[in-house]
Amino acid sequence: SFSSVYHKHNCADSVLLIVAEQVLAELRYSIPEEVNEGTAVGYIAKDLGLDKASLVDRRFRVVPGSKEAYFEVNSDNGALQVRRKIDREEICHGSGACLMELKILVENPLEMHHVVVDIADVNDHYPSFSENEQTFEIAEHSSLGTRFQLDAARDPDAGINSIRTYTLTSNDHFDIEIIQITVLDINDNRPSFSQNVYQVEIYENVSVGTV
Repeated sequence: SFSSVYHKHNCADSVLLIVAEQVLAELRYSIPEEVNEGTAVGYIAKDLGLDKASLVDRRFRVVPGSKEAYFEVNSDNGALQVRRKIDREEICHGSGACLMELKILVENPLEMHHVVVDIADVNDHYPSFSENEQTFEIAEHSSLGTRFQLDAARDPDAGINSIRTYTLTSNDHFDIEIIQITVLDINDNRPSFSQNVYQVEIYENVSVGTV
């Protein structure tokens, strides 16, 4: 829709033409992160019911400032494509939904369409501890089930791809950190000799200190 506004300033007449775009639709798509450049997110022209033959004249494009660095519109088929790889952890921190909002401009007539792209997480990071080694001192008489707190590991991935359990394993296929355990002795055993009776014969004039 178009509207004209007439404005007077300093006794000089000037005409200001204000063009208001027509906002028609909101489209939602979902793709996993790290997909290759050129991957089709969705076919905007088809979803809007537009004729493929009119794509060149309609001049589909992503409005600057609305995540245009990551997406572009293919003028041949009206598809919204990935322009460069998307790292979900870089764009959205935390485990909540990662939504990228775009504005698509279409000309002849002028229209503005909103697009929301949900970036799904993939398991592309492995958990890590802040230290390569953790040390515990555990008394030898500690009861079964006694707990000792490990420093928490960090995993940038979200949802089901994040850390769920910790397990001690000897599997050589994983990169594991070292937990060093020092068992502390307690005085729970009395001294004892190897036999109950020892017999020796010595001379009566043996010197003091003789072994």
